Amino acid sequence: MKLTKTILCAWVLLTMAGCYPERIVWSPDGRHALVIGKDRLYLADPNGKVADLGVAPPQCVAWMNDSKRYVAATAEKAAAWKDIEPLLSVEDKDNIIKLARDMRAEILADGKVELDKLKSYQDQGGEDISAAKMYLRDCSSQGLAEKLGTAWKELESAKRDWSAIRVCEISNAATQPAQVIAKSAYPVMSIRVAAHGKAVAWSAYKTDGKNSRSELFVAPADGAGKPVSVVPLYGMFFDWSPDGRFLVYITQQGSTKDTPLGKVERREVCAADGTMLKAIPPAVMLAGGFFGDNSRVRCLQDGRIIFASPDVELPTTENDLANQANLFVFDPRQATLTRLLPRQAQSVVPDLVDFFSVSPDGTRVCIPGEKGEVAVVELATGKVDTIVAKPAEGGKEQKLHTVPVWRAGGELCLIVPPAHPLGSPNRAEIILWQAADTARCLSKDWPDEVVQSVTGE
Repeated sequence: MKLTKTILCAWVLLTMAGCYPERIVWSPDGRHALVIGKDRLYLADPNGKVADLGVAPPQCVAWMNDSKRYVAATAEKAAAWKDIEPLLSVEDKDNIIKLARDMRAEILADGKVELDKLKSYQDQGGEDISAAKMYLRDCSSQGLAEKLGTAWKELESAKRDWSAIRVCEISNAATQPAQVIAKSAYPVMSIRVAAHGKAVAWSAYKTDGKNSRSELFVAPADGAGKPVSVVPLYGMFFDWSPDGRFLVYITQQGSTKDTPLGKVERREVCAADGTMLKAIPPAVMLAGGFFGDNSRVRCLQDGRIIFASPDVELPTTENDLANQANLFVFDPRQATLTRLLPRQAQSVVPDLVDFFSVSPDGTRVCIPGEKGEVAVVELATGKVDTIVAKPAEGGKEQKLHTVPVWRAGGELCLIVPPAHPLGSPNRAEIILWQAADTARCLSKDWPDEVVQSVTGE
């Protein structure tokens, strides 16, 4: 029991964090960034120019390798069961139809119906309830309108969210009509494009009451083929190998997520020429560790794979349990696993190690904190540069508005709080940082409404 408690404490280090968005995404050539605001999507350049693209903000985005097009997941609504049914897996479809039939039986058996108090609603996600209402209205409505009375309007107006995955082209600082290459029944959390540009992968996240799950999908970037489910995920974030042949991700070390143990796997999904394989071969396990929903992996250009996990050796005691996650690098060429952060650096970096980002040359890693802290670690020496420090006790509250990201050329893009030496006295700013004495304010001339749309302040 004591050992189980100790292991679960390690797991909490990763699972307690919220989901922090990537609101700024730089193109591979570093010439443009997509900036996701509260109500709009913007296009910025490294000289501080920003333009409204005239479209609603997507759930997430990723650039194509030509730096002229991007892939976006956008939230849509289905008004009819026939529109949502093709997007559901067989299992999800069966569960929704069962829920609808249970709802129907309750409605017809009850003398006075209150939909929000139906027993069948318990421990069900809102998406499934909406879909079940649509099924009842469109496929099994006999006698329900009379029984429900005014409550029938809830079924009449029921709609179900889904996600469209589109390839968009930027021309003259505007987004041109986009091609829908795939559809997802659930919100899309992360998108990555293979280096060859012929395949797109994404993670979809479903929550049904008390439970949640993520799943990894891949599809041809031209929309010529149907999406293929690769694997259920443990963490929502994944990556492509540099050659675009393999997906690297974190999945369960067992049949459920009841255990904190997970494993880093690699699975081949594309041939050498970039075409998707007709049959996906079995996965290869690379490493094991303690993971959470926000766990991510990143592949370096030399083939090495970086991930975060609490640094625990078993057997152990609670007193010996590390209170901070570390970064590890797996080298598939030699099948070796190495701790990446020196102990000294591990003890002083911010707490959101799982939201790390690696510089384009692979020599530095950025680690943020939930209070808005940002630090950069030089991997060869362990030297830590703190860009945004933790706020003083009793000082003005800070928070992490966006996960810092690297721009081509080695500049780190992040948000600094008001009155930061690299920003402005009265508002948060977006900066490009390269070293302690090499930084510039990207959003200096941006309108207040654009900055506030990104920072939430």
